[in-house]
Amino acid sequence: MKKLSDHTKKNILKLCDAILSTVLLLFSLNIMSSILKDGSYAPFLAVALLSAAGKVFSAFVINRRKKLFFLRDLVIAGVFLVSALLLIILQGSMLSLQIVILLYFSAMLAERIAAIVANHKLRSVILNAIACLLLLFFLISVAFTFEELAPSIVLLYSLTVGARALIHIITVSFAEMRLAIMLKIIRKTYAAEILFGLLLLMVAFSFVFVSYEESIPSFKDAMWYCFAVVTTIGFGDMTAATVIGRTLTVILGIYGIVVVALITSIIVNFYNEVKNDPDDKNKVQKIEDTEKKDEETGGNG
Repeated sequence: MKKLSDHTKKNILKLCDAILSTVLLLFSLNIMSSILKDGSYAPFLAVALLSAAGKVFSAFVINRRKKLFFLRDLVIAGVFLVSALLLIILQGSMLSLQIVILLYFSAMLAERIAAIVANHKLRSVILNAIACLLLLFFLISVAFTFEELAPSIVLLYSLTVGARALIHIITVSFAEMRLAIMLKIIRKTYAAEILFGLLLLMVAFSFVFVSYEESIPSFKDAMWYCFAVVTTIGFGDMTAATVIGRTLTVILGIYGIVVVALITSIIVNFYNEVKNDPDDKNKVQKIEDTEKKDEETGGNG
């Protein structure tokens, strides 16, 4: 049997990472939908176990050469396993949920502190310090007001878990795309200006739709309608009946098609730039060399 190439192994590991985050996202949505109504602690237990598995994966696959982050991931994995054990022992009581949420955000706080220790750049230190202060404030709130604000705190917990999982999925999915090159392409094609113009058009048209269309009663409904038109999804839950509304819908739809075509061209240009432009090839190589060096020396977290 032929041995897998390093590139194939890397892609398999990324796929496993993305699958793990996807399952974590689904369980966070499960918590969000229940918000303590059914009394089940299974989603909380699943999140704790999946978070522990994710940190073990991160420690031995991603950060195995970075001592600080390797130890950090193992400690946090242990924290999540303790959370799971508490949920089982206390049968998902309110006290166990409070402790689990406290431990989860304490783990996030430990991540930010480790990032400050590893990266001494002013911008990174300031951002991580702000995150630490916010997490401390939230930990105090959970510790002293959990009984009164339990549904809201659980909702914020599930949103945080879901958001982190979603961001991780996006990061893994676009890991091969270079931000510096993408920004260069966006500047060349004026994509940012066109997208901003589309947003302004949607906002302006929304006010008109609210004024003239009976089936679109509010501004948020109008923005939803504009989104459906621009993306050419066409849910059909709201429709324009007046001449003005239909005219604006046609204009918005055509503009949306143009923007979609532009985004497609940006992606094509991105790969063409990397493939054909020597300057961009050198830039990508420098980025890859920097990432490799960070991995060998401990990185910046």
